[in-house]
Amino acid sequence: MSPGTRVTVVRGGFDHLLIEEVRARTDIVEVVSRYVNLKKSGKYYMGLCPFHLEKTPSFAVSPERRIFHCFGCQAGGDVFAFLMKRENMSFPEAVKELAERAGVKLPEPRESAEDARRRREKEEILRALEWAASFYERMLEEEEGHGAREYIERRGIGPDLARRFRLGYAPDAWDALQAEARSAGIPREALAGAGLICPREQGGGFYDRFRRRMMFPICDHRGRVLGFGGRLIETATGGDGGRDVSGNPPPKYLNSPETSVYTKGRVWYALHLAKQAIRARDQAIIVEGYMDAITCHGAGIENVIASCGTALTQEQVQAVVPFGCEVVVSFDSDSAGTAATLRSLELLKAAGCRVRVAQVPDAKDPDDFVRTYGAEAFREIIGGAEPVVDYVFRRATEELGRSDPAAKGAVVERVAPFIWSISNEVEQSSYVSRISEALAVPAESVWAVVKKRARASQEEIERHKNARQLHTIGGKKSVENLVQDGLTRAVLKAEENLVRIMFTGITDDMIRTLKPEYFSGSVFGRLARRALAAYDGHGLPSIDKLMDRLEDEELVRAAASVAMSEEAPADRDRVFRDCVLSLKRRRLESLTEMMRDGGALDGRERTELMREIQSLASEVKGSAQRATRIAAEVE
Repeated sequence: MSPGTRVTVVRGGFDHLLIEEVRARTDIVEVVSRYVNLKKSGKYYMGLCPFHLEKTPSFAVSPERRIFHCFGCQAGGDVFAFLMKRENMSFPEAVKELAERAGVKLPEPRESAEDARRRREKEEILRALEWAASFYERMLEEEEGHGAREYIERRGIGPDLARRFRLGYAPDAWDALQAEARSAGIPREALAGAGLICPREQGGGFYDRFRRRMMFPICDHRGRVLGFGGRLIETATGGDGGRDVSGNPPPKYLNSPETSVYTKGRVWYALHLAKQAIRARDQAIIVEGYMDAITCHGAGIENVIASCGTALTQEQVQAVVPFGCEVVVSFDSDSAGTAATLRSLELLKAAGCRVRVAQVPDAKDPDDFVRTYGAEAFREIIGGAEPVVDYVFRRATEELGRSDPAAKGAVVERVAPFIWSISNEVEQSSYVSRISEALAVPAESVWAVVKKRARASQEEIERHKNARQLHTIGGKKSVENLVQDGLTRAVLKAEENLVRIMFTGITDDMIRTLKPEYFSGSVFGRLARRALAAYDGHGLPSIDKLMDRLEDEELVRAAASVAMSEEAPADRDRVFRDCVLSLKRRRLESLTEMMRDGGALDGRERTELMREIQSLASEVKGSAQRATRIAAEVE
């Protein structure tokens, strides 16, 4: 590209000047604070990373540079990248959301054909899901929904509560949904993409996934329908809905499959209805099933969300962390519920949540308990919820006992990770003393197990960190692969150092000494090439403007890492010369090898290659004799 040439950069269909306006009018700290509890620390705002579990904050937001970066998992980028990663948005969706908040009017994006296709497909799927929810709601009111209405009435759910949660009924027929969808203009492709219909194994065509089922729409935190949970209505009789396509009895519960808009384990049931109450009460109550949540809401306990009947996931935990509230886990009190509670507590504590446990008695679930004893009784149980360590210790001693040394050791092993997760040293010491006394073992022995767990956890964190920090090529090759491809660790480090210098103070004369071909396919090598391609003869673009030109998430992460760097080193010129020399030496070795194996090269190509080899040899070794020796070697 010749100096002074202006290029209109379009990212996601939007001109870069428009993107810059939206970004400039958006406070990245305010946006990230909706998801992360940030605290000012020098020139950064720090918090626990929303993209991986950690005990010590390594997630930084720079209001000055308008980017975020996690020094642990290496996630990073601008405010658009944050929303895309956190909310599973496309780039145009992130731009539109932030533009609306900032009061910036957007033109229609100039999308590529592929981007436009993906956007339309997603919009069609969401439209199909919203339409299906309305269809199922309507079916619940029809005559064929009589059995479903009886079911929810027995469970204490009145019409108003059913409408609040948009409960519905899937008719007992193979194609009831499809027939209505055709009349409503809903494409069959959208129904299939939404997981609402399934292809027949024989004879072609599709059949409705949900039949003869009570339908529970699963929504995101905005209230958009992403999928469904369906419970078989056993009071219905007859019809094909009584068996599956293989003639077997259908499962009692059936959920939507994963789709382009719905990922199991990322969504909380009823969060869109509970989030206001969670903020108002500074507390989130976590239950297991749909009915647990619905019954609690109906009883006036509205800060309740459900894990959709599956094991709690890291993604769900990271969706709760931004509330900064206390979390009370109230899973079923049977053995399965207790096991699920213990798994959930480890995730919640690892994320830094304030957690207590409130299990209802008599092996009941919250739904049964609230309907039997009322809302106030359940509130009393929530109010008396046990701290995590107390709960884990009590359950461990009930299960394992405390009479023999092996049992005592097993109990301490089970409770150790929860003691280690406590950040307050006084609280930690108090628990160690209490457990030591209760088990009649020395406090030093308890501390030894806790510290052993701490070391193991720290080693795991370091392994995770090191794995994520490996340079990659094409998103697939690690440092070891790159080294095997002829790239030494010194070359990889030289490329990283050069990129950091390029964006922390570099002269035009220095830039002109760099050539794209000096850089490898490592992440920093590719970032350097993109930066040089944007050079217009009057300096490099700022790092945030370069991000506007990057579609590769790996390059965006690397750019964010660079943006968080300190100023260039005091000996910048020396470091720059040494790094360039390393890259030239690698280039020389590669070209020399190419000449040795270059039987297919024509005369002109060999001449040009020889000229570059001689030039590099002279620069690297500073002697014409070295150039002559290499020339003789390759002829």
